[in-house]
Amino acid sequence: MIRQPNKIKNFIEKNGVSYYTLETDSYLEESFTELPHGIINKTETGIGATTLELNAKRNSIIVEPIKITASSKAHKFNALYIGSETRFHKQTTKAQIRDYLADDAIAYKKIVVVADSLKKLDAYFKKGLLKDFFLMIDEVDSFQNDSKFRYSMEQCMDIYKAVPLQQRALVTATLQPFSDPILIAETKTIIQLETPKTRQIKVIHTNNLHGSAIDNIKKQLKSNPGEKIMVAYNSVSGCYDIAQNLVDDGIVLADRIKILCSKNNEETVKQYYHELDSDKLPAQLNFVTSAYFSGFDIHERFHLVSISKGNSNIYALSEHKLKQIAGRCRDKQKLFSETILYAANDFNESAKKTTPEELIEAAESEIKALECLSRNFERNAILSNQLEKIRQTIIADTKFSGYGLLRHDIDLKTTIAYLSIDAAVESSRVIVDLYNGKTLLPEILKNEGNDITFLDENSLTKVPKQNIEVLESQGITDKLLEGLEHCHSDHEIIDVSDQLTGLKKIHMAIIGIFIDNYLRVDRDQLLQHLRKGGNQKDLRYLRRLKLSLIFTTLQNTNFYKRTVFNYLQIGKEYTPMELLQKWNKIFQELGFQKRLRVTADAVKITKKHFETVKTRKPSFKIISDNPFKVTVTSHLPDESPPSLHDLLG
Repeated sequence: MIRQPNKIKNFIEKNGVSYYTLETDSYLEESFTELPHGIINKTETGIGATTLELNAKRNSIIVEPIKITASSKAHKFNALYIGSETRFHKQTTKAQIRDYLADDAIAYKKIVVVADSLKKLDAYFKKGLLKDFFLMIDEVDSFQNDSKFRYSMEQCMDIYKAVPLQQRALVTATLQPFSDPILIAETKTIIQLETPKTRQIKVIHTNNLHGSAIDNIKKQLKSNPGEKIMVAYNSVSGCYDIAQNLVDDGIVLADRIKILCSKNNEETVKQYYHELDSDKLPAQLNFVTSAYFSGFDIHERFHLVSISKGNSNIYALSEHKLKQIAGRCRDKQKLFSETILYAANDFNESAKKTTPEELIEAAESEIKALECLSRNFERNAILSNQLEKIRQTIIADTKFSGYGLLRHDIDLKTTIAYLSIDAAVESSRVIVDLYNGKTLLPEILKNEGNDITFLDENSLTKVPKQNIEVLESQGITDKLLEGLEHCHSDHEIIDVSDQLTGLKKIHMAIIGIFIDNYLRVDRDQLLQHLRKGGNQKDLRYLRRLKLSLIFTTLQNTNFYKRTVFNYLQIGKEYTPMELLQKWNKIFQELGFQKRLRVTADAVKITKKHFETVKTRKPSFKIISDNPFKVTVTSHLPDESPPSLHDLLG
């Protein structure tokens, strides 16, 4: 396993942990021929763990948390990519996977897979076709933290634990403790450089996070006109709001700003959207969300501004995450500058961290309660029919600070959600250790050996209060849709929604519409419409979407749809008064005890059912029965009608 012994300055083994000290500024591939197995804390970003494994003389499967990282690394090393479509790759088919595995001309097979797609390989593991592969999960701390929103992260660990001990590794530069007893017992390796990397950081506490962000970005743009800036903020809508303020104030042109985020957020950020397609930042001012916090490399210098809201487990950044973000710069001369803007809580002497032992004990009690429930309900023919529904409700509703304690594993068995527990413990630690008072974060960063300049700033730049409320709601919408994107069953949808806190009526409407339609219409189109509805100030868009999707997906033989078509035909024009009369006849024929009294209501209901254009008469010409232009993949059962509440809501 050792390539150049002289690159290893020290090695000791203590309490079952292997400690390697490597030559300063060296890469793992200079010291090792392949990764060791078990948990690997490499302690530094950018020292080439995935490069080492992709070049190792053995068959490898490397799992990345996001497709951007997976696709770019597969492209660079000519490996097989498995994941959804990117700039470099089309979506991989089962036939392509089978052909690649059967190709004897490839000496060492290398597969780079997105976490959400690892399940595609599970069947090959079970058939023994991957018995000679080494499985590496990269950025494993991301799997822990993102498990709250992405069910697939836990399933990756199910697959990982089924692989033989000598053929698997979990890798990160910012290791978090595990609560899973199997992972606690895993072999551990700690790799550090002889001279650890340190950073010069300006750390600014502020009473006005968005205002300070705008102030500091303005200063950077004015002081360093030819140099790029990267702003790391885990809020898509927050990034857009700051960017738009800078454009509106004439500080920077819109075409010099890019927001790097998930494709599902493209409509939210509009003209600023960009998906990273090289190792250079695409604009003068670049905003990145959590999809770009780890795993990708930027081979140029830039100014970094990280934004952390310390009273939120969604927007608060740990010292580990801040290190990962700074580590995106792979230029040898390092960052031009690094600034951290943060808001902290007032000091609370009674603030207490949650322990994994407390949460595991609670999870075990929940499992016992479910077992007791099952024994009693199964004895009764009436109650036994309700058992699974009640079990699901208990699992969904029993959580700690939004983190679920139980989950369904890859075989749909109820088990402890260890990654979710890890995330809950880490979230609690971050809020208490870093943001319980304004001095903690700079102290921790200083204790890591960094050169810290601390400022306490009161920004006078005003951001309207209602915008902040909208941003908070949109931030939850972002997380919700990010999780729903990867759901393939009602169980997974419930898991995603129940892990989120602060859900409002608009978010519950999104969940309901997604559950009703994710198997019936094109998923990307559905998510785009849900995002647009989630960014509205009220529920009108989502209510219209809900009924429109019901009508669009009804079979043409459905009694309700046939009744509507009897009175309103595609291609014909109707005045508002004619629409009023026809809808009242439709209601009468359907047996609804309701009559419309104003033409505006008739026009509104028509637009829920049909795509229309206004003509000069004035009349409304009906264009199609698919007003949101979605691709239908399957239809509702023939007996399914919309309710009067849906029609009038």
